Formats: sequence, structure tokens, C-alpha cells
Amino acid sequence: YEYLYTVDRCGEYIVRVSKAGDIGYNQVSFYSYDWSNADLTSFPVDPEANVEIVFDKKTYAPGETAHILFQAPFNGTMLVTTERNSVFSHQYVAVTNNAASLDIPIEEKYLPNAYVSAVLFRKLNEKNIPLLAGHGFAPIFVEKPSNKLNISIKAPNKIRPKTKQSVTVSTGAPNVYFTLAAVDEGVLQVSNYRTPDPYGYFYTKKALETDTYDFFRHLIPEPEKSAGGGGEGTEMSKRLNPLGVQRFKPVSLWSGIRKTDANGNAEVVLDVPEFSGELRLMVFSYKGNAFGSSQKGMKVADPIVITPALPRFLSANDTMSMVITAFNTTDKSVRLTLSIEAHGPIIPMAKKAVLEIGANQEKYVNVNLRTSAEVGKGTVEVKTSAFGEEYAISTDIPVRPISPYTSDAITGVVEAGDTARIEVPNVYLSSGRKSYIAFSPFPVANFAKELKYLIGYPHGCLEQTTSKAFPQIYLRDIAVMLDPSILNHGSPTYFVNEAITKIVSMQQPDGSFSYWPNGGSYNSWANVYATHFLLEAKKAGYAVPENTVKAALNSIAQLARGKKTTDYTWHEYAEKISIRRIADKSIVYALYVLASAGVPDKNLMNYYRAEQALLTSDTRFLLAGAFAHTGDRKTFLELMPPEFVPEAAVRETGDSFDSPIRANALILNVLFDTDLSSGKIPLYLEYLSKTYHTNNWYSTQDNAFTLLAFGKAARIASSSHIRGIVQIGAKQYSYGGDNQRIDIDPFGKKVSIALKGSGRVYYSLVTEGVRKDGKVRIEDKNLQIRREFLGRDGKSIDLKSIKRNDLVVIKLSLSSSLDHLQNVAISDLLPAGFEIENPRLTENTDYGFTRNATSPEYMDIRDDRMNIYTNLYGRQPQYFYYIVRAVTAGTFVYAPVVAEAMYDANYYSASGYGKIRIHK
Repeated sequence: YEYLYTVDRCGEYIVRVSKAGDIGYNQVSFYSYDWSNADLTSFPVDPEANVEIVFDKKTYAPGETAHILFQAPFNGTMLVTTERNSVFSHQYVAVTNNAASLDIPIEEKYLPNAYVSAVLFRKLNEKNIPLLAGHGFAPIFVEKPSNKLNISIKAPNKIRPKTKQSVTVSTGAPNVYFTLAAVDEGVLQVSNYRTPDPYGYFYTKKALETDTYDFFRHLIPEPEKSAGGGGEGTEMSKRLNPLGVQRFKPVSLWSGIRKTDANGNAEVVLDVPEFSGELRLMVFSYKGNAFGSSQKGMKVADPIVITPALPRFLSANDTMSMVITAFNTTDKSVRLTLSIEAHGPIIPMAKKAVLEIGANQEKYVNVNLRTSAEVGKGTVEVKTSAFGEEYAISTDIPVRPISPYTSDAITGVVEAGDTARIEVPNVYLSSGRKSYIAFSPFPVANFAKELKYLIGYPHGCLEQTTSKAFPQIYLRDIAVMLDPSILNHGSPTYFVNEAITKIVSMQQPDGSFSYWPNGGSYNSWANVYATHFLLEAKKAGYAVPENTVKAALNSIAQLARGKKTTDYTWHEYAEKISIRRIADKSIVYALYVLASAGVPDKNLMNYYRAEQALLTSDTRFLLAGAFAHTGDRKTFLELMPPEFVPEAAVRETGDSFDSPIRANALILNVLFDTDLSSGKIPLYLEYLSKTYHTNNWYSTQDNAFTLLAFGKAARIASSSHIRGIVQIGAKQYSYGGDNQRIDIDPFGKKVSIALKGSGRVYYSLVTEGVRKDGKVRIEDKNLQIRREFLGRDGKSIDLKSIKRNDLVVIKLSLSSSLDHLQNVAISDLLPAGFEIENPRLTENTDYGFTRNATSPEYMDIRDDRMNIYTNLYGRQPQYFYYIVRAVTAGTFVYAPVVAEAMYDANYYSASGYGKIRIHK
């Protein structure tokens, strides 16, 4: 700082510097002194001592005067300042008898607080050794009474459920805006939610933004001080339930923005639903610069409170014991006759139960339930009457299938003048099954099943989050036609926005994206892929933070500069697989995305132009596309392969997620982005249309890039001149030549499509549901997963003699004969009587047998299952453990545990199927 001047070898100015540049200073005379033989241990006072600052009041209002007392360790001169983001005032005070006092006028700019700073010093001479300095800081709090609104809530302390309740809000001032919320106190406690305090927020204590500099420590050797102890703060436990199934209906009522009348009052009527517990009434108000809030508890209870205890889910063919608890809140005894009803796939095994309950007492009774072979939403109702009133409680519970929910598609094309005939298979349980047929003059209609699979893919890493949303940028309207069920959860625009939000939250400080939420591993291809998606979403008009895109582009630019190479495996011809060294595909993909964003790295692009031996067919197209984006059409044409030769890469389970379908779909995307007149476009369209449905499984990369390409094609397709009649059973429908979808019900009907005009129509007949035969594919296909149920001693337990409240350790063993297998997903569905207790067993637990546990890449804990994601290196088996607790008595079906490579269907394993019995 230019304000620090040296006087002599031991002389300095004392300077107060703020960010605003204000300054106060005083010259102090220092004398030379030889410290080499000084006995520092004999110093009577620490060279840097504290000045204690005492105020005469806790808070002040603007216009008042603060009377301040300073208690100092020695006499001298003291520089006193008031400051916060700048120095408001400064003055010097003489300290005698180790004390000083000062009056400071309080100004409005001190709101909500300022700081009083004291720097104490004395002159140094041969008789005044050692040099002594003292420091002190203290906040001075300032409040403006007119900025705080005093609010009161008038409501009963106790009310009944299913009633309309009037609540009066009083602010003491007219035309004050406010909102009132009534929320279940139990829900608020789960998340440690506090009533908002706007006054406390806007007028909270502000930090001191000025810095103090002095040179006392350079004028005297600093004595050694013992290191202070301390420990890391513990983060508050995240107790929010991450599970997706919402069986319980939380009470959360809101008034909207309201305004008080001329007397400062307002009335809000709350429609209180069926609920027992306590509601917290929270009001939040504002007017200009004035704010306020208040809260009040309001209990909600009937004279008789009924609570049935049900698990979070059930499976088909389960039986269970439901505990019904009744609480008598009155001062009279009562005899209750409970009536039990059920709907959906749940069947009560007893219709009545009787309880004798004393005054202010609680009792319970057990009633058995069972589920049918059907699946879907079940409802259990318990009713009774007492004291001349009726009481009832209804609970929804999902009945989950043990066999997976599957989707099948019959695809084809019909030429004008021809008739196609198809039969709708009747192989599903009636509950929840769906079927429809989709038509389009463009081949995108053949991909209805793939779009549905992609959107519903259950895993949430960076690649799959991007793959779910990327095609929907170009398939907004067609996606809804092909899979209308996506509207149950949001439009394609909603999915794209949700993906943007999630991906942005996964960005790391260096601009890259973590592969799993909350940090974790990194994948270079997925990083470029997510950056490409954000860039295209931004071009399509979605709100993508500019700084996020900029940081992501910087990250992939750094990736490209690494010039990494890798082994590439491809099918040279049907019987021969070859390997050669190539440029990492992520690098060339990064160059393409950078050029598309208008920030090309031309030096690197020219490097790979000169080293074409490092390129494959798809990366050659990517490099050519990068030059096209810079306007260099000459180099673009030079790099374009002269003939149509489909890429034949061997499928990868990680790294760049390569596969023949993805490679050729990527080429098609490059052509749509850079050369719409290319004669290769129809060739690649035809290739993908013919080869795509030869197998029953494709990765999310296959689906995403293929749908991206066909979505772009559909947007530029010309209208069709074809018409026809669709016959489904006894019903007829007209087809007008555009994108069209027809729902099919019932199943087992025949469909015929007769067309006239010119052209062709593509169709997909999609059926979905749970198969009637309940078959689950039990096999080991290049992968093996096994599950064991263990006790605390590590020994296997009898699954028919588990008692309620027992802890059970579940051990999952995974192995493969392959040396390297990435992105393996394990899904372990729980029996309904279990709840996950401790999902992260480590060697620090009391269970010594778990010390060989493998650390997964990611764990996803759901209401009814545990999902584990891992990579296999070498042929050593991996072991995963977690603890469940038996919480519900009954007999429950447990499903097979399944492991699969997410990017290669050739690696799959499913094993274990049976029943457990939990005793009371």
C-alpha cells in the first residue's frame, strides 16, 4: 500500500486502510535496540495484548450516542475507528490508568451493525522496553424500529381435521403484504426447517470487510505459542428422504400473497385435510424496507385417532400383519368396532376388530392382509364410530411386481397400396398394461420403444442424465406422440430443463462435470457429451448459465490439449477383430464441440488433419465437421471419406462408450449439422433403420444419438401424400399422413393398416406391462451376482424364522471372467417387510466379516431397493454389504438380484428368488 512509509530501521507509520481507500495514520517514534541478548521470557506483557471494548447498551438506534469504555493492558495512545465496508470515522484517545472512554454518534449508515476497532501502542525507548501493542474489535448493533413489523396470529390452539379454519393475521399497519403457510410440524422437523425471518435476513449482522495492517511483529521477535487444538465441524445429518414413492400426503397449505386492510388485519381460511398432528402456522410480511414474521402451533386431532401401520410397499402374493393403533384423546372410556376395507390388489383377511380403550389411552390390534397376483395402487381404509361421530383413515400403498415391467414393440413400414396386419399380444396382467400404435411418414416412428426406454432409464449418472434429455431438444412434439406417458411427469421441455439443472449442479471447480452426483469419478467422453448438450440446449433457447458453458468449454479445451491416444478395437470383417492405436475419441469430439461453440482450437485441428492415421471413420467425420463449423469447406471436403463405409467398432462398457450403432449415428448427426445436401445422409438413415432392430438391447448412447439424428431428420422431412384406414378389432380410424398415435384397448385384437396415395408410413405397435407368467430371466451371462442373508456373526440365517426388529446383513458378491468391465449396475429389490437400516457398512463397524467390502462408485437408495454402481478390474470378486431391519410381520416375496453392464447387454446376471417370513 502506498500509505506505508519507513521512517528508520525500526520506525513505521501505523495505518488504517479500507477497501474504499479511507485512511487514518499516526507517526510513532521508535529507537534502535539490540534484541540479540534480550530475555523475552521476562517480558511482563505479551507484545500483542487485547483491548476490551464495553458498550453501555446492547443495541442503538440512529441518532443515539454510544458511550464506550476501553479497558487496556497498558497506558499509551489508542487509534479508535468505526468501520464495516469502509472506515466511517477515526480518532486518537489517550489511555491513562489502563482505561479510556469515548462517545460515538450513531448514524443510519451503521445499520444493521458496524465495528469499533482499537489499536493501542506506546513509544519505545530504552526505559520503555518492550514495544507493546494492543488490539480490539467489537460489533456495535444498530436497529431502526420502523423497519421491523410486529405480527400476531390469532388461531385456536386445537382444531378438528377435515374442517375449514379461520386464521387472523394482524400487523398493526395497513396495506402490509404477507403470506401464511400451515405445514405439518413433523415434516418441518425432518428437514430442521425454521420459520423464515425476513427481518433477520435483510438486517443480519454484516461482516467486517476492512483489513488492519501494522509492523509491530517485525520490530520484535515473536515468542513461540502452543498450537491450538480443534476439530472438524460435523455436517448436519441429511435426513431428507431421497426415495421417490410418496405414500404419505404431507400437509402444506399456503395463502398466496395477501394484504392487510386499513386496520392492519386480514383473515385467511384454511381448508384442513384429514390429518392428525400439529401444524405450524408461519406468516411472512413486508412493506417497503420493513419486514416481519411470526409462528404459532395448532394441534389437529379427532377425539379418536386411528393409525394403521403399513410397510412402504408390498409385492404380489405377500401376506402381512397390519397393526392398527387407536388413541382415545377424551376423558371417557370407549369401545371401538373397527371396520377394515381394502381396494385394488389388497385383500383384508378379517373385516372387523374390537378395542376397549380407557380415557386418554392408546391400544392396538393386529389384522392380516394379503395381496393378489395383480399389481398397482392399493388402498386400505379403517373406519369406526364413537361419541356420535364417524372416524376413518385411508392409506395408499403401491403393490410392486416381482417380475419386471417390460415394454415390447413391433415395428415396420407400409407402402402405399399395401396392407399390414399385426396382432396385439395379450401376455400382460390387466393392471397397468398399455398399448398404442404410432405412425409417422418418417422412420422416427420405429423408435417409440427406444424413446420410452431412454426416458425411463433408472440410473442417474452424467451420461444417462444427458442421454435422457438430449434427443428431446429435437423431438418435443414427436416425443409426446411416441410416448404420451412422459406427460405424466412433465413435457419434453420440462425434462430438458431438469437435466440442465442437474448437470449444472455436477460441475466441478475446473469446469468439468463429475460422473455421479455429489462428486465422484470422471469420464472424459461424458464430460464432452454434457458440454455438447448444454451448448445445443442454449442454441435452442433454453436458459443455460453462460458461466457454466464457458467453464465447461475451457475444461474440454484442456482435455483436447492432452493429445491422449488409446487402443481401438474394431471388426475388420465378420470373423476378425483388429486393434490399432488411435486418438482418444473424446479429444476429437471435444474439438468438434469447441468449433461448434465458435471457439475452435485450429492448431490441434490441423495436428490431427496431418495425423489422419490416428482417426477412425466417426472421428474423421467429427474433425471434418469441426472445420466446417469454422467455415473451412475445403478442408471439410478433403477429410470426408469418399465412400459410404459403416463404422464397425467393438462395444465398450466405459471409456468412450463406443459401439457400431453409436458411431454411425454420430456420423449422421455431424452430416445433419454441417452438410444437409450430402448423399450419405439417406445411406446412413437406411443403415440405422435396417440394423437397429436386429437386436433387443441398445445402450443409452445408441438410443440418444440415433434419436438425435432421426429427430433432426424429422424436422426437415417433407409432408407425405398418403392416407389410409387403421382397423383395430371392430373399430376404424382414419390416418391423415402425419404423426399420429392411436391407443389400443382391449388387448388380443388384430390391427390392419391399409394405405393409398404415394409414399410410405412407418409404425411402432408398443405394448407394456407385467407379464402374466411372472417370468424373470435367471441366468449368468459373462457376469455373476449372488446374494446372502447374514446375521451379526456373519453366518447365514433361516429366512423363515426372522423376528420383527431383527437386523439382517445383506451380502452381494459380484464377479466376472473379464479383466476389465465398467459401469456395472446392481439392483437388489427388498422384500416388503424390510427397511434399509445402514447402507454403508465399513471396516469401522462392529461386523468384522465386512472388512473385505468393496467401495462402490455410487449408491442409490430407494424405498424398495438398493442400487449399486461399480467397475470391475481384474478377476477378483467384489463384495457389498448393507443392513436391513425387519419391520413388518408377514410372509413376503423377494425378487432376484440383478447385475448388468449398463452399456453392453452381453454382461448380465440374475439370481435368487423366494420368500421370507417375519414373526411378531
